[in-house]
Amino acid sequence: MQLAAAAIGNNVAVMLGRLVLLGLCGALDTLAAQAWGAGKEARLPLLLQRTVLFLWAHSAAISASMLALPAGLAALGQDPQLTAMVRRYLLALLPSVWLEGLSRPITRVLVARGTATPQMIIALIGLPLSVGTNWALVVAARWEYVGAAAATSVAAGYDVVMLLLYVACSGQWDAVMGVPNTRAFRGWHNFARLAYPAALMKCAESWAFTLLTLAASLLPHAAIATAAVGVSYNVYGVLFIAFVACSTAACVTVGNRLGAGNAKGAKLAAAASLLIVPAAWSASAAALLLPRSQAAIISLFVGQGGGVDGGGGADADAEALRQLLHPMFGIVAWLVLLDGVQTILSGVIQTILSGVIQGCGRQQQGALVNAVAFYMVAVPLALFLAFRFRLPLALGGGEAGLGMGPQGLYLGIAAGPLIQMVSYAVILLRTNWERASEAAVLASMLCSTNSLGGLMRRIDPGALAGGRSDGRPKEGGRV
Repeated sequence: MQLAAAAIGNNVAVMLGRLVLLGLCGALDTLAAQAWGAGKEARLPLLLQRTVLFLWAHSAAISASMLALPAGLAALGQDPQLTAMVRRYLLALLPSVWLEGLSRPITRVLVARGTATPQMIIALIGLPLSVGTNWALVVAARWEYVGAAAATSVAAGYDVVMLLLYVACSGQWDAVMGVPNTRAFRGWHNFARLAYPAALMKCAESWAFTLLTLAASLLPHAAIATAAVGVSYNVYGVLFIAFVACSTAACVTVGNRLGAGNAKGAKLAAAASLLIVPAAWSASAAALLLPRSQAAIISLFVGQGGGVDGGGGADADAEALRQLLHPMFGIVAWLVLLDGVQTILSGVIQTILSGVIQGCGRQQQGALVNAVAFYMVAVPLALFLAFRFRLPLALGGGEAGLGMGPQGLYLGIAAGPLIQMVSYAVILLRTNWERASEAAVLASMLCSTNSLGGLMRRIDPGALAGGRSDGRPKEGGRV
């Protein structure tokens, strides 16, 4: 029951908190990268302060939603004991939402300035601190699953403190943080026009994964099914970090090149970012598919008893969970490959589209791709496979009248990244890089005079997708 509550609570916190903040930071990724590339680094402190205030304003709504969600689960008929445990877990996670609203913008500005090594060192220092905090709260203090959530909030505090110490001690405080500026309270409208589509691009997929966790709680043997989906999601999230890092690097590098007016360099940077995929996926697949590493990963989540109470006895339920995770890890391996490629592609597209033509008619392009891929195809397919589709017994089919269960959920959701990958590849192949570079330079110039709205009215959105690059409109277009 504890593992199931933690799985639901963690996925809800990711859906309503972490992913929303990460997506909203997409505006800062684009604006900071292009400002640095255009030589307008003096704008970075104002951008950072505006982003922090913007994220904190949303953190208030996020906190209220997280606190209200357990009541919604209870109204849907979830086990009262499970919903009470989810509530306690979410309460312990709330501080991490506000702390990430500060740490993420600082990290993004440092990356835009080409500063990455100190952040890696901070992460390496934070790892043993987090492990020690988890042991102290989960084992020593006997807070169990709530201790894990509290440790996450404490770890977020470590990140903020170490980032601020680094910025102060390295002499970059004025260049990164600056002095408080009342202009940070203005310009939110234009910032939001960049942030919300980027957030939708990031959140649509993860929200779909959270729906899978909630759907798993409606399957037979709900505690075991929910735990299996939750463990798979957490393993997938850890292995996926490499691709998220590549996506951020691609976004910043392409943005720097576009802001500097270097269209050829931006195109080469986009292509180079994809070269990391084979190596990153090979390492992920090996960890998931090789018997020893697979068993080691499963043992991290499923001990004797496994924290699962499916009604069949602790040992029996733990063994059932282990047997279920073996085939699911194979599905997760392919999901990491598909999702890794599309994430890197979306990082490049975010810079090209979100940073240049928000409000010009194509700002929802990435969000529309994600919405169609997941909510019109992947999620319905996942639910059908999980609850309705039955394999023949000769192929490993289960009980009569039941679907494929948790495996069906993950098989179906894999259709989403596949559609994303193909769609983003087509968008990139049709991109007019010269025009995108010209528009990015113009964006930096107009942003410095707080006239981003003027850019919105000047750029022909079709020009970035195979249109003319001579500054003249296509038939029926406008510049």
